[in-house]
Amino acid sequence: MGHIVLAGCNHIYSEGLKIILATTEHTLDSCELNLEDIQSKLSGAQDVVLLNSDKGISEDIKTYLQTEEIVVGYIASKYTKSEVDTSIEEGVKGLLTFNMDTLGLNFALNSMMQNRIFVDPHIDYFTANRQEEAADNISYAMQLRLTSREYEVLKLMAKGQKNNEISKELNIKENTVKNHVSSVLKKLNVHNRVEAVLTFQNHQKIS
Repeated sequence: MGHIVLAGCNHIYSEGLKIILATTEHTLDSCELNLEDIQSKLSGAQDVVLLNSDKGISEDIKTYLQTEEIVVGYIASKYTKSEVDTSIEEGVKGLLTFNMDTLGLNFALNSMMQNRIFVDPHIDYFTANRQEEAADNISYAMQLRLTSREYEVLKLMAKGQKNNEISKELNIKENTVKNHVSSVLKKLNVHNRVEAVLTFQNHQKIS
């Protein structure tokens, strides 16, 4: 991956983040939310560029950022369930929060650089009941109930791949992928791909 673009920063947080990340392997700069400034910053040596705006990204900037060399993430104080779902469906690789420490930020950026989806564990995505249910089911569902092929599909989902990409990766039909995805959601007792990926990430942390 060439660059990470983090949208949602303000000027004060951008300066603070520069200081925090100065102790990591990442180089960072910030810019205003206009296409010309973004293009200028991305042509430099920095691997992380902060967009100084707490507003949404315009369509022309979204189009420009949708390339293989650029990974897009958001950083905010909190997210709604709908915002998490929509962001990941649109291909956003990272959902970070302002209260992450240096270690967490570095891990998040490294994950995004490897084209993996990262969602800050501080984000209260599941309801309280579903958090307990997910925690109880993680080990059983992941270790005993998924077939090896379903687990392969889930790992590729966690990398942000869509059904057609998984189909090519595993050399199977797209309809077969859809069937595997449906089976994974049912076995993990989740409602959508985002919840499945979050369950997978939680399992990785405790296994």
